[in-house]
Amino acid sequence: MLQLLERDQSTGPDDGSLVPGSLWAGSEGERRRQRRVVGLGAIGLAAVLVLAGIAFSKAVSGVSLGAVEAAFLSISSGQIALALLLTACSYMVLSGYDAIALSHLRLRLPFRRIALGAFTGYAVANNLGFALLTGGSVRYRLYAAHGVRATHIALVSALGALTFVLAATVLLGSAMFLSPERMGVVMHVSPTLAALGGFALISLIAIYATYVGLERRAVSVGGETLALPGARSTLAQISVGLADLMLASGTLYVLLPVDPGIGFWPFASAFAAAIAFGLVSNVPGGLGVFETVLLVTVPGIPTSDLVACLLLYRVVYYLVPFAVAAVVLVLLEANRLPLLRAMPERAFRLARSTMRSLRSVAQRGEMAARPLMRAIFRRLGNGLARLI
Repeated sequence: MLQLLERDQSTGPDDGSLVPGSLWAGSEGERRRQRRVVGLGAIGLAAVLVLAGIAFSKAVSGVSLGAVEAAFLSISSGQIALALLLTACSYMVLSGYDAIALSHLRLRLPFRRIALGAFTGYAVANNLGFALLTGGSVRYRLYAAHGVRATHIALVSALGALTFVLAATVLLGSAMFLSPERMGVVMHVSPTLAALGGFALISLIAIYATYVGLERRAVSVGGETLALPGARSTLAQISVGLADLMLASGTLYVLLPVDPGIGFWPFASAFAAAIAFGLVSNVPGGLGVFETVLLVTVPGIPTSDLVACLLLYRVVYYLVPFAVAAVVLVLLEANRLPLLRAMPERAFRLARSTMRSLRSVAQRGEMAARPLMRAIFRRLGNGLARLI
């Protein structure tokens, strides 16, 4: 991906801005300091992975492989088809993150280019982690021809993170304040404490909206000055972020048993918290961290059922979009898919071809895969067949 950036620098403005390919720029002392930071980051990531693995193993202790396989078989093709549909809608809404950020930075791009950059960027970053480097590299490759610099990409990522934080805070605060009894069970606190915490979170968002609405505010991001969005843009950020969280959490919720024992509102709040912990950990895709948080915070669902749903969710929401994004990026590099020209028709053909290929792989995998993987492929293939 870094090679893509280095080859594409000629398409962007010659402003000398730092791009990911020039990570080790600067004096020898600065380079040594940067290497130490990267080394410490790698050690920290390894530690988080180990801790997440230990916590996850404790959470699933006592769960047999047979029970997880039986839980897979209980998930209907209709549930998988609905999960795939919600996934597609979620990734469409994610383009709103980039659209709001680019508009705030006064950068004009065709919306189809924004949608393409947002989809591929988030699909890659969701699986590989380190969103600024991975998803940022993809965005720079697609946006640079329109005058977007590497510093702009960093600001777009910062605004996207702000959008998520605002929406997740509103979702969690509203759930805690409006459903203190259920959220008290999820958070293992008393209903009174849950209600007070929810009120505090909602008040915090109201204070922030007032703060940015009264006058123009700015913060420093990586040495660049970023003007914070005003009250109107903040409302747009919250709306887009909430829609994304509703669709993403809905993708997992529809895979749960018919009577999961937890309402969608508390579940979506727990989901948002799990996503936040996964992002903070910087573990690729939040792997292990996301699952552990949900296993701990979601009550009333048998562990084997929740593990099966989480594994299938990884396939539906992470691996399928990542595979589609990889194919799109390869075709773009090979000049087989003219950018933005006849894109709806070609995208439909690509999606249909990809679904048929996945169905074929699922059918072949049934013959040789382990019982658990056989259940995954069969259910996923049937769900894809519902959409074709």
